[in-house]
Amino acid sequence: DGKGLGQARKIVRYANNSNPEIIISPAWDVIPDATSKVSITRAIWNSYMVDNQIDIRGCLKSNANLDNSGYIGWWSPSLDSTIEGNKQYDSNGIVLGTQYLKDSIILSYSGEVRNNLVDGEYKYPASYGGIDLWYGSWYEYPNPVLGNDVVVSHNQVRNADGLRGGGLGVSRSWHTSANPYWKEILMHHNSVKDVDSAGINIEASFVWNSVLYKNTFEDVPAGKEIVDHGTNTVIVS
Repeated sequence: DGKGLGQARKIVRYANNSNPEIIISPAWDVIPDATSKVSITRAIWNSYMVDNQIDIRGCLKSNANLDNSGYIGWWSPSLDSTIEGNKQYDSNGIVLGTQYLKDSIILSYSGEVRNNLVDGEYKYPASYGGIDLWYGSWYEYPNPVLGNDVVVSHNQVRNADGLRGGGLGVSRSWHTSANPYWKEILMHHNSVKDVDSAGINIEASFVWNSVLYKNTFEDVPAGKEIVDHGTNTVIVS
């Protein structure tokens, strides 16, 4: 958080001298200062999940594991990564998970989710589906931002919604504090159709500075095209 937010760098060595240093590569684009918070963690960098097809139409849908099956997503620190061109039918959609645990932080920075089709949900509306940006914490801590600068664009979501509702959702789970968990999400040119809960659902004030631009909605309850409880959200029709 603070100055330099969103940058990810590889640690190449440590200098354990009287003034310990961490040496990174490449150099920072924006130099952190006293306002900055830095997380050190193992991470997946530049991963791509592209052009997969998951089709569960016609199956008995008897999975005992929370009635869930067939989702695509990141469940580890993911940086500068992309989910693109996937087609999912009666699945649990796309999930970007972030959380703080006692011994690890799961971050999602500078990713893109674009040009995907999520058509139907494993057990609508009992399971989760759609495209869901998720966050949670098991402990109080002076947290950094868990999700930052993620673009969700040109996706089609039909008859599927997320953990807390919304064809496109930003959902919380477990404990949450007053600090921001997501910052600077851009959702644009997405299509949401035939969803009862909401078109886009930003569930709580822990989501800061989102921009929602030129998204379209069909067969979504009037007044629930966008449900926004975020902080400093900008909505452009």
